[in-house]
Amino acid sequence: MSETLLEQAKKFFENEIESEERVTDELRQICNQTYIQFNKALKALEHDVLDPNARKRTAQYLKDGLTYITVYKIKYRLDNSTQLGRNTVGPVVSQAEGNTDDAVVSQPEQSIVGPVVSQAEGNTDDAVVTQTEQSIVGYDSAIQDDLPVLPEPNANWMYVEDYIKNHGKKNIDWEKCYDEGRRKGHFKKHSSWRSTKSGYYRFLKKCSI
Repeated sequence: MSETLLEQAKKFFENEIESEERVTDELRQICNQTYIQFNKALKALEHDVLDPNARKRTAQYLKDGLTYITVYKIKYRLDNSTQLGRNTVGPVVSQAEGNTDDAVVSQPEQSIVGPVVSQAEGNTDDAVVTQTEQSIVGYDSAIQDDLPVLPEPNANWMYVEDYIKNHGKKNIDWEKCYDEGRRKGHFKKHSSWRSTKSGYYRFLKKCSI
């Protein structure tokens, strides 16, 4: 009788453990993927935002997101290895301090993502985005980006999208769309409305990966 109860208890706890492990794996993947997306946005910021003040402000928001994710990956031990956390964000807390859960949350951002730029280097507006990958993103190379790489929409396809919205998706007059777009400076690399149409649908196909 006792053996049967033990076997039942074993099966029950094994199922519970498997369920918890699945949740943990999913949370780890969410953290990793969100971290990557914040990092991509931070890297793209340098090229997409010309105003230094706006760039600095937006970069700080993204850094805050990176910090938030990093803190909780460490707090709930969602990193793939303990060495990953130590090398990336520095020691969570010294042995003498004791409570690691509280200490990791109260740890200042500076110790997690590293200094943006030294005083001697001067221009913090530019440095906030152009700093090396090691100092801001740390363990990017240790986690896998599972999202597909989508092509960036360019002005040509944005114009086509606007044209479709204004004229309806059914029975698109591609020749008229092409001619009007050319007059507005679009489709410079397209020799005809046919190549424009083909290019647009290739773009849509890539976006639907």
